[in-house]
Amino acid sequence: MAASERAHPLPELVVLGSSVLFQVLYTETGASNGAIRYTDRDLVTRWADYIKALHAAGEDVTSYVDREVAHLAPPTLSPE
Repeated sequence: MAASERAHPLPELVVLGSSVLFQVLYTETGASNGAIRYTDRDLVTRWADYIKALHAAGEDVTSYVDREVAHLAPPTLSPE
């Protein structure tokens, strides 16, 4: 659902059960910087449902690799 990321990337989320959601935070350089914990059940449910919908709309990794990756030459190591 690339349309969801037109304005900005979706947050990285971790849903635990039906009552806890964590938004993972990073520094500007991409280093892990903790998380924000949310316990509002309505918020957790909305995000969990959205993630399920994304998963249902996604493509199986095998067909993706077969179509987009399998025909590529193997990667090579470049000299350092």
